[in-house]
Amino acid sequence: MKLCDTGIKPLLLVLAFSITACKSQEVRIINKHNDGSKQNFTIELRSKLTYSKDTLSIAQTIEFNYLNMGDTININSFIRKIAYKDGSTNEKLINNDYQRYVDAPLSKNIDRYGKFYEPASTNAANDASKIFNIALLILEFPNHPIKAGDTWQGKRKIEDITFSYLETKYVCEEINNETTKLKVTLKFIGDDKMFRKEFNGYYVVDNKEGNITDGKLIMSGSNGFSNINGEITIRKIN
Repeated sequence: MKLCDTGIKPLLLVLAFSITACKSQEVRIINKHNDGSKQNFTIELRSKLTYSKDTLSIAQTIEFNYLNMGDTININSFIRKIAYKDGSTNEKLINNDYQRYVDAPLSKNIDRYGKFYEPASTNAANDASKIFNIALLILEFPNHPIKAGDTWQGKRKIEDITFSYLETKYVCEEINNETTKLKVTLKFIGDDKMFRKEFNGYYVVDNKEGNITDGKLIMSGSNGFSNINGEITIRKIN
């Protein structure tokens, strides 16, 4: 009997540890921000130009300001810096034109799981949504804990010159103590089938606040005349 006991006890300990380990691999992520808090991100698009050997680069620094309103969060965002480069003789002129979007506000109300409410506010000629898609920095989460291998989808109306909706497919790839890595496919939907745009890549998300800490998205599609390509990198900088 004693031999049996000594065999059962280690087995029970192993089982208990396994159950605890499995539970620790689940996480529930929601948008949770202190009222009045701020967050800054860098987002850069790099694209190989088809008509030259140069590379197009548009780098932006984005500031998010959070206002808690019960179950709703207001995000008031600003492009604080922007730099345009393409190696052309018009590079300086184009970069100077982009500066009119600096400090132009773009506001969005979301729920705790990233659902959009009303369209973003704009500022006429300085409408920042023309060059910055706020949806790239706000993710959607299910209203339950997730584990590696879980999948979910979202569809949101966006402010874009060409596209009306953004469909996103999420796959939970890896959960760590502080962050979760999500594999994503973002497909832009519009009425004109000549225009196509899709991103494939990943985001790393802070488990406590739901913020993106970094990400990389590979772009493909068509602008109606030629194929488009590029890579977007995202970093939280404070």
